[in-house]
Amino acid sequence: MVIWYYNHYSGSSTSPKDGRSYYLSKSINECGHYPVVIAASYHHLQKDKGVKAHKDIIESKNIDGVPFVWFKTPIYTGNSLGRIINMFIYAIRVWRYNLVMELGLKSPDVIIISSVHPFHLFSCLKWSKRYNAKLVFEVRDLWPLSLNLLLGLKKWHPLHWLLSLIERTGYKKSDLVVSPLKNANIYMENKGLSKDKFLYIPNGFMSDFQWSDGSCLDKELQIVRSKYKRVVMHTGSMGTPNGLELFVAAANEMSRIDSVAFVLIGKGELEKKLKNMADSEHIYFFDAVPKSEVLHILSYSDACFCGSQNLPELYQYGVSPNKIFDYMLAKKTIILAVDSPDNPVELSGGGFCVKPNSIDSLLDVLKSIDLLEDAKLKSMGEAGYKFLIKEHDFDKLALKLVEKLEVL
Repeated sequence: MVIWYYNHYSGSSTSPKDGRSYYLSKSINECGHYPVVIAASYHHLQKDKGVKAHKDIIESKNIDGVPFVWFKTPIYTGNSLGRIINMFIYAIRVWRYNLVMELGLKSPDVIIISSVHPFHLFSCLKWSKRYNAKLVFEVRDLWPLSLNLLLGLKKWHPLHWLLSLIERTGYKKSDLVVSPLKNANIYMENKGLSKDKFLYIPNGFMSDFQWSDGSCLDKELQIVRSKYKRVVMHTGSMGTPNGLELFVAAANEMSRIDSVAFVLIGKGELEKKLKNMADSEHIYFFDAVPKSEVLHILSYSDACFCGSQNLPELYQYGVSPNKIFDYMLAKKTIILAVDSPDNPVELSGGGFCVKPNSIDSLLDVLKSIDLLEDAKLKSMGEAGYKFLIKEHDFDKLALKLVEKLEVL
């Protein structure tokens, strides 16, 4: 099968932010099929300077056996109008340019549209009809529900109406809907999706990823590690959805306990606010590190935090944050502050689940981690690791997807 995989934000081994499309495609390629990843030349996650410098409207390159195509998109900063324009430019490029004619690609048997945003759905519908290809709608986030609940987008807003139209069209016209959200089918069926069209493919990890054995933060973290019995760490974005206000507030409450340090590594729009909130000498902030250094960074921790906003209406359909799988791979006990059933921490026994609006329950967990024996923390970390290997290996997930595509 020839599979065109449209993901605006797709990364690769050279720029591993949002690597899901790349990792799945790499494994699909090893299954004997021919995937092509089609992304944007610029987006806010992109760290590859070479990609930013694209001069042509369309450029292509083979990365680790996976053909990549980039459509040129404009540079923007932050969550501005420029970001929306960038999304629509990508969708327009997808509509306009026939990659069979432009690059000599083989015509697709399957087209996957990944909805980090869904504005290119109609463009992908066009090419699926042109080439009689099966259409797979990969729903990463539930639009417009996520914007309604996270950002307060009103239901009368034109963007809500547009996203609702795209959503219902995708569920109706697609041959298959894939999602990393375990219970998303419940929501989708209420929007018109047929029960037999849903496939759960969670996020995961790639067993051959090249992790670094050192980090630019080694000196600083060695000092922190030497001063404390326990280090509780958060890595990744300091953005609105991540619920870090609860983490910092709990750390402030723990300020009298000299044996526990709280470390936040990353960047984001809430960074300044969180630093201003911090009122304890046991809270440490460090800049983001390359993905390749994350596993090494986590070796300095005893437990790791992953949080969210208090939105059970949204998270009841599932969560699949990538940082959880980094934590599991590092064999670390996880504190998950997300109100979501059947989540990886609960299913694996790899840590503790707390309500995202309950500082008391988080404090209870943090105090218990301070008192737990190392062996108990290690056993929870091992449980999470075993679950990861069994359920979230991208090679296994790609095989599951391929088996489904072969019978469409």
